Amino acid sequence: MGPWSFWVSKRDDDTPIYQLNNELGTDEFRCLAETLFAVYPIFAFMPVEKGGLGLSEARIGVHMSVRAVTQILAMIPYPYLERRFGFTRMYTFSMLLWPATIALFPVLNLVARRNGEDGWIWYGALFVFFMVWAFTGWAWSTCDPPLSPLTLTSLSSWDVDHGQ
Repeated sequence: MGPWSFWVSKRDDDTPIYQLNNELGTDEFRCLAETLFAVYPIFAFMPVEKGGLGLSEARIGVHMSVRAVTQILAMIPYPYLERRFGFTRMYTFSMLLWPATIALFPVLNLVARRNGEDGWIWYGALFVFFMVWAFTGWAWSTCDPPLSPLTLTSLSSWDVDHGQ
C-alpha cells in the first residue's frame, strides 16, 4: 500500500482512488499556506511583549520580500534532490517542515525579547525561519494531483476520474 493507504477508498471494481484524496489534501495545504501568509504580518506587527515581533510596516514588507526570494532560491536544488531522494521522500520532508515553520514563531519572539531585532543572532534566526518556510514550498511542486505519480492507478482510471 502507498503512503496514503489509510485514505484510499474503493470503487465497485476494487480500483483504489487516490485522485480525490490527493486533491483534498492539496487544497488543505493551500489553505494552510495562505493562512501562514496572512498570519505572519500580524505576528510581525504585534508588540514583542504580546508575543509578536513589533516590526514596522516597512520592515514587514522587507521580510515578505526576503521570504519570496528564499522561496525562489529553495526551488533551484529541488530537481536534483528529487532525482536523488525520490518524490515521496521530498514530499514527506516538505510536509514535515510545516509544523516546524509554525513552531519557529515563538523562537523568533524569544530571540527578539532577549537580543533585540538586530545583530547576528536575530538575522540568523530569521534566516533559518525563512529557509524552513521556503522548503515547505517543495510540496507545491510535488502535490499537483494530475502530475503526481501516487495519484494515478492507471491511465484508464485517470480518464474516468476526469470525465474523458
